Amino acid sequence: MRVSQLTKSCRVGVTVALAMLAVLASCSSDLGPAPSSQVSAESTVFSPGITTVVLEVGYASGAVPHAEPSAMDGKTVWNLFKRNISEVLPGDKRLESPLTLQEMRELPDVTGTSFTQAQILEIARTHRTRTSDKTTIAYYALWLPGILNDGTRDRDDVLGVNFRDTTVIAMFKPVLEGNAEESEHDRVAKFAEQSVLIHELGHAMGLVNKTIPLTSSHHDSPHGAHCTNQDCLMYYANEESRDSLTSYIKRMVTDPNALLWGPECLRDFEGVRPKGSPPPIPYDGGVVPAAGMGMHDGGMGDGGMRDGGMHDGGMRDGGMRDGGR
Repeated sequence: MRVSQLTKSCRVGVTVALAMLAVLASCSSDLGPAPSSQVSAESTVFSPGITTVVLEVGYASGAVPHAEPSAMDGKTVWNLFKRNISEVLPGDKRLESPLTLQEMRELPDVTGTSFTQAQILEIARTHRTRTSDKTTIAYYALWLPGILNDGTRDRDDVLGVNFRDTTVIAMFKPVLEGNAEESEHDRVAKFAEQSVLIHELGHAMGLVNKTIPLTSSHHDSPHGAHCTNQDCLMYYANEESRDSLTSYIKRMVTDPNALLWGPECLRDFEGVRPKGSPPPIPYDGGVVPAAGMGMHDGGMGDGGMRDGGMHDGGMRDGGMRDGGR
């Protein structure tokens, strides 16, 4: 996910966006066909009718996400995702996302060295089990063993991408793994995956100045849907390249409980929270369940009631068709 000028307004046409791919960056929720209509944040994640927000994860056999528990406290880097998403969801919404590899789904039939948008969306359509309905917004994150092909060439500078007007996020493991010098490779690579994932979900949820309106002047419009705050995860240069992402992680991501949103983006999220809804419930970190324990054994999510386990569903994506087609 090279965060740069590729995330233009949804009003930019597909032809123009593709023509600029060679020089613009690639962390975009705007890759893909233009949506037929703008979907407001209030009618999706932040709608009073939405009670559950799901992140389902699938991975190719050659692209396993980092999820190993820490020897010190039993936590995994996936606490970083839970911490940051819990921080912006109203307290009456349930977050279902994995902590361990066992809660993710291996996809042995997914192979290749490069993947087009159409191929990625087809993999998601084939393998995802949770999709959106009247009470649920379901996102699908896919770890791939190759790189993005943008329709004209392979892109070895793209860490991850959310295709515009979809709930699909693609993560490109070879690019993510090449993201740090050897001495700190493991720590940086683990947090790089989480940082890219949270950034892409930020776009999918409506940041910056997409479907979530601004509450202050922090839209870095020359660089697309990004924030002007250099310490915010949504700042374009923080994930513009391998070097800048590594620098950001070393500076800002010290542990799995780090808060990566800047205050400006947090206020934007607060601005679309339904009136009268409870404030977010901070996620204080959960440990990996003991052997034989499921993510939601005993009716409790790890670390608190906010978090739930992953389970199969079968509803079609409620009005948010993959690829915007």
